[in-house]
Amino acid sequence: MNITNDVFPQRPDFAEDPGRPPDAGPSSSDKAAEVVQRVAQGAHQGIDQLQRGVHSGMEQARVSVDQWSGTLRETVREHPLASVGSAFALGMIFARLLR
Repeated sequence: MNITNDVFPQRPDFAEDPGRPPDAGPSSSDKAAEVVQRVAQGAHQGIDQLQRGVHSGMEQARVSVDQWSGTLRETVREHPLASVGSAFALGMIFARLLR
């Protein structure tokens, strides 16, 4: 058994149509294979572009979260009592909303 990396391998017994003249141009199966190849290539390009966009978006989100958490830490260090009071008040509000 011969295993190749060809996505659409041709079987040797159907490689050429004996009833077709040699100068008849590409057959419909050749055209279909070409269309499938172009669609697959376009899909790969689209997926690669989507992957780059998602990676870029995740990196921006990570940077934003790091900046926000740094700002929050500074605020808690500068105003510890206000931070504890704010956390308590938010906890009470959430507790009443979830009842």
